[in-house]
This record gives sequence, C-alpha cells and structure tokens, in this order.
Amino acid sequence: MVTVAPEILKQSRAAERTALVFGTLRYRNVATMLGPLPPDWPIVLTRVGHPHEAAPADMRAILSARRELYVREETADAARHATELVGPDGLVVALGFLTLIGRVRELLHLPPG
Repeated sequence: MVTVAPEILKQSRAAERTALVFGTLRYRNVATMLGPLPPDWPIVLTRVGHPHEAAPADMRAILSARRELYVREETADAARHATELVGPDGLVVALGFLTLIGRVRELLHLPPG
C-alpha cells in the first residue's frame, strides 16, 4: 500500500469524491493496509468467495473508527454502491487482493490491467 498510495492520492485530487472497494485475506492487517489513505473516504467492504478471505463484518469491526463503512457481501453490489457514493465525477478504487481487483475491473468494464 505504501507503494501505490501516492498514486491513488494523486488520482483522487481530480475526483469530486473517492470511495474504496476493499477485501483481503484473513491474515492481513486491514488497518495497516488502509492506513496511508484518508480516513474519511468511504469504504465498501466485500468478498469474492475465496476460502481464506476476511469476512466483511470482521473488517468493519477492525475499522470501526472510520466514518463511512459499508458491507456488501457480493462484489457486484460493492462496486455498484461505491459508484453511487461517488457520483459521476468520482473515483472508485479497488484495493486488496488481486481476485477482487480483477472482478471489480470486469464489473466496471475496464480492460485487464
């Protein structure tokens, strides 16, 4: 996260609002992973069906100090909700493990990257 945070912050300056779609594995430190990003960005916590992923409700408990946390059990619902949160001039950032990022890219009709 330390490596990509500066680019995410740079991209977010051009957006009216930024929201995160986030999911990770159980053994990852969720608070540390999101630490370099602004605490007031809304986060939509989700899953993709990986057997070792963290449950969105568990991540929510860990991140309870953040202002805007949402739980969506399905990745498609999470991407849709984040898009609604930021509006047409906003930025949705998918973070966490690669399966989640790939799925969100597909849902938003972005090329593989």
